[in-house]
Amino acid sequence: MRTLSIDAVLVTFDILNTLSILKHHPEIHKQLTLADKIILTKTDLTNPKTLSNMLLNTLKAINPIAQIIDVHSDHFYSTAFISKTLWDEKTENTQFKRCYPIAPYDHIHLSTIRAFSLDC
Repeated sequence: MRTLSIDAVLVTFDILNTLSILKHHPEIHKQLTLADKIILTKTDLTNPKTLSNMLLNTLKAINPIAQIIDVHSDHFYSTAFISKTLWDEKTENTQFKRCYPIAPYDHIHLSTIRAFSLDC
């Protein structure tokens, strides 16, 4: 039996259309909130100064614990795909808690269910 587990959530983010993406597509905000790593795309098509502090501060405000990686950086492959602890109790993602509060539930978890896996 093979099992599949999610180690990290990677989100790509187009820096050319930053403001319009966030303004017109609210689901992008949710995706950024859930991301473990935000991969900036199209950075090769702009002036390096375009990757402004304002953009980085905006992304950090949405998800303060996500690692932000430039897809065209020299260390992209080593930083994008190396695992790290996804939930660190010392670092709190308040945006995540705001967008996805833990809701009370009225069901039980069966003791016979040990894991969920997908056949690939």
